[in-house]
Amino acid sequence: HEGQLTFGDQGLKLIVDMGQWWYDETGLPLPLGANAIRKDLGQEAMEDVTRLLKESIQYGLDHRQEALEYAL
Repeated sequence: HEGQLTFGDQGLKLIVDMGQWWYDETGLPLPLGANAIRKDLGQEAMEDVTRLLKESIQYGLDHRQEALEYAL
């Protein structure tokens, strides 16, 4: 995240601030991150994690205003 402030020190030039662009387009914060699980944990663990992630996403959608207030 600190790269947002220090990229110029490395001779880089800003072309597009994707966070600002996304916010201007959607009015929402830029979604960041990824989720992964190792296959060697087994099918049951993968299914459990998948279910929990889906439930979490659905909760966020069902409580969108609360989620936005928290994120912003």
